[in-house]
Amino acid sequence: MKKRVVITGVEVLSANSTTYDDFVEVLRTGESGIKDCSIFDTIKLRTNKVGEIPLEFDRFDASNEKERLDNILDNTINKLFNQTGINAGYLHQKGSRAILSFATSLAGNEKIMAFSEGKRDYPYLAKIPQFLTHLKKKIGIIGESYVTMTACASGTAAAGIAYDCILNDSADIAVVGGADPLTLFACVGFHSLKSLSSDICKPFDERRNGINIGEASVFFIFEEYEHAMKRNAKIYAEVTGYGIGNDAYHMTTPDISGLGASRTMSKALDAVKKVDYINAHGTATMINDDMELKGIEDAFKELDQKDQVFISSTKSIFGHCLAAAGSVELAVAIAVLNEGFIPASRRFESRMVTNEKFTLVEGDSFEFEVGYVLSNSFAFGGNTASILLRRMSH
Repeated sequence: MKKRVVITGVEVLSANSTTYDDFVEVLRTGESGIKDCSIFDTIKLRTNKVGEIPLEFDRFDASNEKERLDNILDNTINKLFNQTGINAGYLHQKGSRAILSFATSLAGNEKIMAFSEGKRDYPYLAKIPQFLTHLKKKIGIIGESYVTMTACASGTAAAGIAYDCILNDSADIAVVGGADPLTLFACVGFHSLKSLSSDICKPFDERRNGINIGEASVFFIFEEYEHAMKRNAKIYAEVTGYGIGNDAYHMTTPDISGLGASRTMSKALDAVKKVDYINAHGTATMINDDMELKGIEDAFKELDQKDQVFISSTKSIFGHCLAAAGSVELAVAIAVLNEGFIPASRRFESRMVTNEKFTLVEGDSFEFEVGYVLSNSFAFGGNTASILLRRMSH
């Protein structure tokens, strides 16, 4: 009998949000968390607008990368455990049947900047192996652990790894997450590519001019359906499909035809060929938004989809959270399914033109009973990932 994979926990720490409940409210109202940067000097950058996590929950040295990331990880996981009733002891007892799948991309880049300034290694600079060790100890996992680093598709890819492991009966339960801190290194990189927006970004607007870097820590519990039912867990959504790929087109530019994105979406839609809402990657760069809409139109042209498909991006609310972007997008998908509304892309001035099958949502969010949500993540190096969720009562 084929296994079913469900999501039984979600917790979010992001711009404007220190809990999942905050996140849902901000998503509904559309209030942007993109503000002036307070962590580092942005005088040489195109913009000082970033999606910075509110730090009132725990004061610490914001410029210390390791301390900053350890704190946001601890904060999110503690809240996830409180929400779900799961703890490190429970996961430890599960042995090899409990796994970790984690996404990050920037941890350790401060080491590169220190080296470029002629400085030697410092113990307070974050390193990927340290994160994995810290996370495993924190959550009690002794089973398989995965770290995914496929740039801005990492969060969705990490969710897909957990989905595959449970679907193939390699695990009963997985802690899944993505976290990237806000760093000068990331902002300088996108500045050099001329990809930073001069103000708050405008996804799917004809006059869009770039991204705002954000930061986030987002964690989930994935479980095999019968396993979740036995512990009487609250089920937020079922994962019904997943796709991952690489268009091998360019180091930083996606295949402008959208073919790589289309193939990945088609894989995610293979089992259930229906979608009500697409939480788009929607970075607000000229090439990426155009490519994504082309990919969506191509992926859906063979589907017998009679109902309208709504599309929006939340990058103008939370910023582009890099490796954690897919994790934020997955949390958006969960919120949409459970709260019964569709969020809007904010700051439209001149909406891009799309096929009549699709509606780019602008203005305000609106109430709508959503049955299926497709969440997209597309990244540097040609990396693509999409995941399809279903509302359990649908």
